[in-house]
Amino acid sequence: MKKLKSLIVILLSICILFSLTTFSEASELSVSVNSPKLGDNLTATINIPADTFGYSFNVTVKFDKANSVNSKTYASFKGNDDFTNTINHTIKAAYSGTGTVTISEIKLVDANAKVLNSTETITKNFTVSGGDTNTNTTPTNTTPTPTPTPTPTPTPTPDATYSNVNEAVVTTETVNLRSDANTNASIIEKIAKGTKGTRTGVGNNGWSKVTFNGKSGYMSSQYIKADTGNPTDQITFQDVNEKVKTLETVNLRQNYTTDSAKVDTISKGTEGVRTGIGSNGWSRVTFNGKQGYMSSKYLEKTGDNTNTNTTFKDTNDTVYTTEICNFRKGYTTSSEKISTLQRGTELKRKAVGTNGWSLVTYDGKDGYVYSEYLTTEKVEVKFTDKNDTMYIRTGCNFRKSYSTSSDKIGFLEVGTEVKRTAVGDNGWSKIKSGNNEGYVMTRFLTSEKPKDPEFEEVTKVMTAKQNCNVRESWTTSSAKLGLLEKGTDVTVNGIGDNGWIRVDYDGKVAYISSPYLEDKKDEVPENVVENNTPTELETLNSEIGVIPEVGHNIADTLSIIAALTGLAIVAIKKVKKEN
Repeated sequence: MKKLKSLIVILLSICILFSLTTFSEASELSVSVNSPKLGDNLTATINIPADTFGYSFNVTVKFDKANSVNSKTYASFKGNDDFTNTINHTIKAAYSGTGTVTISEIKLVDANAKVLNSTETITKNFTVSGGDTNTNTTPTNTTPTPTPTPTPTPTPTPDATYSNVNEAVVTTETVNLRSDANTNASIIEKIAKGTKGTRTGVGNNGWSKVTFNGKSGYMSSQYIKADTGNPTDQITFQDVNEKVKTLETVNLRQNYTTDSAKVDTISKGTEGVRTGIGSNGWSRVTFNGKQGYMSSKYLEKTGDNTNTNTTFKDTNDTVYTTEICNFRKGYTTSSEKISTLQRGTELKRKAVGTNGWSLVTYDGKDGYVYSEYLTTEKVEVKFTDKNDTMYIRTGCNFRKSYSTSSDKIGFLEVGTEVKRTAVGDNGWSKIKSGNNEGYVMTRFLTSEKPKDPEFEEVTKVMTAKQNCNVRESWTTSSAKLGLLEKGTDVTVNGIGDNGWIRVDYDGKVAYISSPYLEDKKDEVPENVVENNTPTELETLNSEIGVIPEVGHNIADTLSIIAALTGLAIVAIKKVKKEN
């Protein structure tokens, strides 16, 4: 009997000790909000515990007098440039009276991916002084203080222009995809570091038009780069020549994205001709004499197009490119590209084809350009004067003029400091490098000086997820040492904070872009079923990039305590029964 009572005491002691040990480790955010005057800055200061390795939370500011809210998501982990233990979320105090700051969806983890916080939501009240805050006061003959005009949500500057491009890109950090080109615009989706997408426009305001995971929006250009490591991911079109009809009333668009300009609306059952089938689910088509693109799911093939005769009518006029476009040897998108023509390029047109292409002369060469991108009216290329210091984001050619066919002055390496003197609406910038003045494409510039990456020393084996280049250094412009084929193992000796992995390749130090490698998977016996359900830590990892390791979280702790408590209860019942 005494032994049984001793067992009960021990079990209860373990429960109490375990719970105290576990929850004494909890770390919470501390939040303070100032009480500004009307028109001054309202600042919510969020202090993050020193033992935090990674964090993710939302900050929402609500003025009681306003119908809208200000919201922003913060997420980072140690090793990122933007990681800090103190965050100041500042907006203009545009309304007098009371309001609230809410910190929600809080997740804090340590270096072992253990969840540190137990509080997921914190709310703080604030008061903005000034203005007419007493709505019940009886009017007097004195002139009341006028209600201030609310500060509008920032919008892109009216003169922001976008150069049309069509290129594969990859995110360099976990970043928000937004509905508009400003940080106050609503978040469509949080895109993880290393995610591949398509860029359709590069703005002179530091933003890009992009599509990720089938969703289109805007993203800060500093967090994306051209994805040159895997050409097979580029969108390609297989040339066909067949009759089709529409299965529904559907839009014919200038390009193969849903946010591209609409050329026409084609009624259900309309017959047309399809000339290309894309790897992205779109088709290149002609309906009612108009060329464009249409989602393939709304088309049905009705037969081969027997009218294959293409004729060209001679012309002799000067035309100009309205967008960035390709200059090709033949009149199909699969024919060899001679060069890329920038917006506003002057051409001599010699003939116009019935297939939607024009025969032109450029730089002494004859070739073809899609007629849709040509106009007889001169396209003015406007440059806005600048005087800022920029850095080369990706190694690129330095040219005498704003054209890829222009003579090269030289090649600029990643991190080269240059002076930008003007920005064009054609996707080019005028710069000075040393004693030379010339042009580079704007997307290769960044205002932030690239830092030398830091590599964490590791020793492990990883596997190539797909064919990838092995390079001499950690830039896509560095020399290629070889090609690592899909499924091939490689020994890793360093993980960089710049998205590159240092490897041992044929006895040499080499580098591979991290999205192309994954940890080598251990072989699982045939009679063992793997549990693929993501844990809470794995979900957090996908949000802020923390690598989960073996350990327990709060939920695990509670389960253990519940089990121990259950044993104690059973023991107590047994004692009562014996008595």
